[in-house]
Amino acid sequence: HSPVMPVESRKSVSPRPAILWLWLLLVATPLPAAPLSEGVMDSDTAEKITSAYNAGMQAFAKQDWSGAIQQLEMAISILEGFPDKKATVEPRKRFAPVYFTIGAAAFNLPDYPKSIKAFETFMGEWPTHEKVPEAKLAVARACFSDKQYDKAQGLFAEMEKFPTLRDQALAIQAQCFKET
Repeated sequence: HSPVMPVESRKSVSPRPAILWLWLLLVATPLPAAPLSEGVMDSDTAEKITSAYNAGMQAFAKQDWSGAIQQLEMAISILEGFPDKKATVEPRKRFAPVYFTIGAAAFNLPDYPKSIKAFETFMGEWPTHEKVPEAKLAVARACFSDKQYDKAQGLFAEMEKFPTLRDQALAIQAQCFKET
């Protein structure tokens, strides 16, 4: 609609200023960016996720456990906050190391509840991952260190079926029996 003007000046107004105003409005207003195809993540978001992941892994390598957790949780937050959930399916499949590393960093702080939660998320979402036995052992150790001896005993008993972890599991399971 056209701007409201005093009655006296309406008679002398030509249509050109209204057309000019409309043209400026259309030309000066930036058009929204073309939407991405459904199921596609924009490169800026992907770069932010990659950057946070790399910073987290570098912090872990430097034994900066808190920094590692902070950066890796940021990568998760960016991924989970992306509005197109179809676009996050494939990247999420590659996030197993993120949760495993958060679990290890939290264990080293020590923040055993956070460690347990991260390793349990890892095992729940990637049950066939090759590091699941190590994650189970880590949860058992975190439970033991957090004085959750009954839970730890049960987990260590499960570990006996993994030949490479059996000796460790039995030794710590014996300590659980002593503590209870």
